[in-house]
Amino acid sequence: MPGPFKPDTPLVNPPESEEVSAPPAKKVEGLGNLEKEEQALRARVEARWDALIKVDMAKVYEFATPTYRKANSLNHLNNQYAAQVQRDSIRIDSVRFEEGTPPSAKVALTLYFTTSGFGGSDPLKLDAPVTDTWVKVDGEWWYVEPR
Repeated sequence: MPGPFKPDTPLVNPPESEEVSAPPAKKVEGLGNLEKEEQALRARVEARWDALIKVDMAKVYEFATPTYRKANSLNHLNNQYAAQVQRDSIRIDSVRFEEGTPPSAKVALTLYFTTSGFGGSDPLKLDAPVTDTWVKVDGEWWYVEPR
């Protein structure tokens, strides 16, 4: 088990490059230029996670699919994320587009977070891999909330 976090200790062993993206597919049915799609999707992913880090749940709710928002209230979303870790930042590692109706994407990222220590120890700074699923509906990328 690692010892307590020290401010001068790196949180993780970062990869050689800040961003790693899978080579884009030549064409995905239902999507246009994949480079532009990836730029638009990355902007939405970063904006959603920025809202989540700031605990701006009303903003986080705006990124959920229209179907999710129709079936679930903001209060439901708040309860979904209650009493979890303090999210500090993310790094998008890759984006993979998938064909389907609607088209979708898997976004692999690293979440950096702080959680309480054990038995009164100092808070722990950790990181974990996360995979987000996004779908493109009516010209916009929407986050698919886990059920």
